[in-house]
Amino acid sequence: MNPRAQALAAAPLPSLLAQHRGEVVLVNFWSTWCAPCRTELPALQALDETYREPGFTVLAVNPNVDGREPVEAFAREFRLTLPILLDPGKEVGRAYRVSAIPAIFLFDRQGRVTSRRLGDPAWDQPQARAVAERVLAAP
Repeated sequence: MNPRAQALAAAPLPSLLAQHRGEVVLVNFWSTWCAPCRTELPALQALDETYREPGFTVLAVNPNVDGREPVEAFAREFRLTLPILLDPGKEVGRAYRVSAIPAIFLFDRQGRVTSRRLGDPAWDQPQARAVAERVLAAP
């Protein structure tokens, strides 16, 4: 598994969000069996790489229902280097009332949720990237 994922796997989401205060944070709830997630995560990886320097971070939250190995295999297959948070008890998902995946929460620099989306918003498309750019441009 990528080093960022190992380092962050046990950290609770609120503490991660606190560590990224002052940055725009996109939290993606996903799973290895989710077909839309298979196209969305590589696009989110590209988004993370493109906007990391201006202060943008993607955190991927996986319920880890099948164990750690499928998540590690998925990360290797798709060459993911973005942080992966394992949520085996689904506590984080419940706290954010995630009822379906993929689910996206976009937090502004003050840590407030500015957008919540269910389904694949095609993050490789200009209109989806414009959402990220708009939140990045805000103070």
